[in-house]
Amino acid sequence: MDRARASQLLRKHMDAHNLHDWSARLNPVPLDSKYQYLGLCSYKDKAIILNAHFIDTHLEPQVESVILHEVAHALCPNEGHNIVWANKARELGSSELG
Repeated sequence: MDRARASQLLRKHMDAHNLHDWSARLNPVPLDSKYQYLGLCSYKDKAIILNAHFIDTHLEPQVESVILHEVAHALCPNEGHNIVWANKARELGSSELG
C-alpha cells in the first residue's frame, strides 16, 4: 500500500467517527526497531500514528485493519485492549484485536 492512500484512509475513518480534531501521522520506524509498532493512538497528542514501513510492506486490508484498531482506541479512552475496546474494534471491522 502506498503512504498517501494510507493517510487518506486514516483521515476518512477518523472523520467518519467524529475525530475531526485528531491528527494523522506516519512515522518511519523500522520494523526491526526495539520501538516496533504498527500503529499507535496518542490521547495526549490527539493523534493516530502509523508505522510508515508497515504501510510500505503490507496490503490495504491489513493496513485498514490496523487503522480501525487505532480508531477504536481513540473512541474508547483508557480501555486498553479490554472487552469494551475489543467490541468497538470488532464493530468498526478490525481483525487486529490484540
